[in-house]
Amino acid sequence: MATLRKFFVDDHGATAVEYGLILAILSAAVVAGFGSFTGALQDMFAGLAAVFSAA
Repeated sequence: MATLRKFFVDDHGATAVEYGLILAILSAAVVAGFGSFTGALQDMFAGLAAVFSAA
């Protein structure tokens, strides 16, 4: 019974789960930001290509 009680009181694994969730959320934000950034970068280079081809 004491072993079972120690198992439910032990919270070392909870910290690892919390860090994993934080990492997953940050990774999703980086991927979403990267997708937005690449779209803006492609638009900028397309505009520059149009300017140089007109010159």
